[in-house]
Amino acid sequence: MISLPALAGTLEGLHEALTARHFEALVLFGLDGREVARAGAPDVPRLALAARGRGRIVGLPPGWSARETALAAYGTTFGHLALLWHGTPPDGTAELAARAAAELSERMATLDYEIENLSRELTETYEAVHLLCDVTGASARSGSAEEMSAAVLVQLWGHVRCRAAVLLLDPALGSQGVGDGPVRVAAALGDVRRLVVGAAVPRRGAVAEWLALAAPCVLDEVRAFRAAHPDDPVASNATRSLLVAPLVAHERTVGAIALFDRAERERFDSRDRKLVDAVAAHAGAMLVGLRTAELTKELEIGRRIQQSLLPGAMPKVAGLDIAGSCSMARAMGGDFFDAVAAPSGVLRAVIADVSGHDLGSALFMAAARAQFRAELLGRRSPGAIAARMNAQLHADLARAGLFVTYFVASIDPRRGRLKWAAGGHNPPLLLKRGAIRPILLEATGTPAGVDGAARPGERARGLAPGDLLLLYTDGLSEAMSEGGALFGEERLAATLLRHRAAPAREILARVAEEIAGFRGGSPPTDDGAALLVKVDAPIAPKAR
Repeated sequence: MISLPALAGTLEGLHEALTARHFEALVLFGLDGREVARAGAPDVPRLALAARGRGRIVGLPPGWSARETALAAYGTTFGHLALLWHGTPPDGTAELAARAAAELSERMATLDYEIENLSRELTETYEAVHLLCDVTGASARSGSAEEMSAAVLVQLWGHVRCRAAVLLLDPALGSQGVGDGPVRVAAALGDVRRLVVGAAVPRRGAVAEWLALAAPCVLDEVRAFRAAHPDDPVASNATRSLLVAPLVAHERTVGAIALFDRAERERFDSRDRKLVDAVAAHAGAMLVGLRTAELTKELEIGRRIQQSLLPGAMPKVAGLDIAGSCSMARAMGGDFFDAVAAPSGVLRAVIADVSGHDLGSALFMAAARAQFRAELLGRRSPGAIAARMNAQLHADLARAGLFVTYFVASIDPRRGRLKWAAGGHNPPLLLKRGAIRPILLEATGTPAGVDGAARPGERARGLAPGDLLLLYTDGLSEAMSEGGALFGEERLAATLLRHRAAPAREILARVAEEIAGFRGGSPPTDDGAALLVKVDAPIAPKAR
């Protein structure tokens, strides 16, 4: 279940509604009796909840009273709510307390359900990206369509265990049209009958139907289907269940993958279907690319997908002006940034750089971005997020020979506080109000993929209106002129200084213009991402 502070926004709304009923404040307590959130009565000291007995609210000033109610979701108590008033008790106190508790409990259940669904989606996405990365790596070492087909099946077999599997290919693979003759068995695993590698399979009857599929198909009534299609060499290999997915490239079917009899359970499920669909779509493009060496369209699709992983719009956080940008040196790259606004009014952000500029880097970028986003949506500190990411990404990065530098930040404009943790990332620039030189925010640990047991430290600094914080990847500072000179941190800082009065989006635009002018006619040699945060409103005083 998510933590109680996530209900702070709902608590504020309830407080506004109950103010007219003469309630001064609403206070949330955890199961340990500690106050975790409050709406109203800022002058009342921090309260506590006694374990038992009457008058459970500890610390109420003279003249104050409270009504305490337990909060529960899914039959489990997760906290307590107290309604506070000064003087005469408001009318209907018990009823209003019960209604407020019910609304908070419902909101908690809703948030918990949403987080659970998001977690499952992120897990499935990561698993699919992980599998695609393995398929890409294994296929890159293939010198023929047969070798690549076998590599695809081996990697898929490791994630979707089954008794047997085959991959069928159209002999016209790589040409402009689609053949109408027999398809060929390009690879097979397990106990497969009538479908040996190299065998021709007539394109008629059920086989023609399999090749005409627009999406993966799961067949559970195998015996009845086999009885109706006795000549189908595909279905004849299944005894319990069958999963068939089309291989599609350039909007045409070039083959199919068939998996027979799911191991460990009776039938294939939706997760299996998603994984096979992802692999089939990817494998179709790779097989055509191997024959034609024309991957331009696929790379452009990948670039658009990767760009779609970046925030489409910056989160709205009171007191902050936020802007971001990312450009790739090639069709795809390994740089990314993300930012989310917490209900408490805190901005959580990350910027990272996966080593390399190829498809492997892009796939790891997608995986790392998904995991970082899941962490940003939680309530962990930058140091805790960095430690978890380092541990979770290490094995996959080390196996691929890659690493990720990153900078995770938490910005609280109300308290004027910046916290960060970083793994080997180039230092962001913090330009304080009235200063002429920026402060470099140094890394607190090593890149992910270097030491899985490392726990990056956490540091903090104060913020004030007029401060600028630029998170960026080294593609900005290491942009190269035609003469081989680097743009460097000094030019980057000077650009910030010249345009510090402008909105965040315009400042980033000026940075991009100056880097492009500095490069002249030379193309970019590295990806470049930037996230600019400008404190543009007074900071509220800290609560005593």
